[in-house]
Amino acid sequence: MRHTVLHEGYLWELHDNAKGEMGDDLFRYMIYDPLTGEEAKKTNGVMLNGHTDFNSISTLISQPITALQVLMPDDKWRYVKHKDGAFVINIGDQMSFMSGGVLKGTMHRVVSPPEDQRGLRRLGVFHFAHFRDNIPLNLLPSKKVQEEGHVIFEKDIPTTNEWEATRVKSYGTSEFIKGKEYDIEVIAGLQIGN
Repeated sequence: MRHTVLHEGYLWELHDNAKGEMGDDLFRYMIYDPLTGEEAKKTNGVMLNGHTDFNSISTLISQPITALQVLMPDDKWRYVKHKDGAFVINIGDQMSFMSGGVLKGTMHRVVSPPEDQRGLRRLGVFHFAHFRDNIPLNLLPSKKVQEEGHVIFEKDIPTTNEWEATRVKSYGTSEFIKGKEYDIEVIAGLQIGN
């Protein structure tokens, strides 16, 4: 493969091309009601378990109710700080795979807010960008990716829609490796979140 710089619009064309083929983007909002004492006890204050996003790029509007946490390289969960008018951008599995891990998605979760916000409802507004169907999750033809990335799939390289179907099908049924600070999800033999 020729090592190069991706031409302008390359990543956009993986989402939406000149033929009118587009990825199946999702726009979602979620309301997190305050946990009852019983719920908080059962879930250890976790409202949405740690996970990575399976799409290409996720965008959410910065949320003033402090509850979103990301797993940092030191294996500690830290809150995402709110900034008025800002967006939080996350790399999904598919972009991470195609960049050979040069671009990394974050393991993230939603927990019960700090005490002074615990009684408030939290509204999340999200956009999940998806690559077009049938794009193999090969390494991008980029010099940086080819030199600094690593091959994720040795043999059977899934397409974008096959990976999405695998993730959706495995929801709630995949294997988890329990850890002290966080769990690692194993999907189709691949550890997600480490």
